[in-house]
Amino acid sequence: MKPDIVILVIGANDGFRGIDPELIKTNILTIVRVLKEKKVTVLLGGMQMGQNLGQEYITAFEKIYPLVARQENIGFVPFFLTGVAANPDLNQADGIHPRAEGYRVVVEHIFPYVIEVVEAHRASSSKQIQ
Repeated sequence: MKPDIVILVIGANDGFRGIDPELIKTNILTIVRVLKEKKVTVLLGGMQMGQNLGQEYITAFEKIYPLVARQENIGFVPFFLTGVAANPDLNQADGIHPRAEGYRVVVEHIFPYVIEVVEAHRASSSKQIQ
């Protein structure tokens, strides 16, 4: 596959497992950089952590996403699951993964960010052609 655009939403499972936020950040940066080297436009979906790992961990984890987005100058959705997280009507029995109705909310939420990235990709592609 040779995508033009990737919506990258990763790291939450590592966060749930208490993996060192620096390692998570390094892994996300590596993926973003590999995609950019291949001329793929990236939209990064930010994630948040539950309260069970303590405030210090939560803060460190949640800083990863905006930092990577700024550092790599990529599109960014501050919290991918806005309007869905912790809503039992929109999530599967595990309380974490959205059901079909939840994904409809996700799509509505991220749509403006996707449009921005598509437009940026088009502008970038047209500059490369000239």
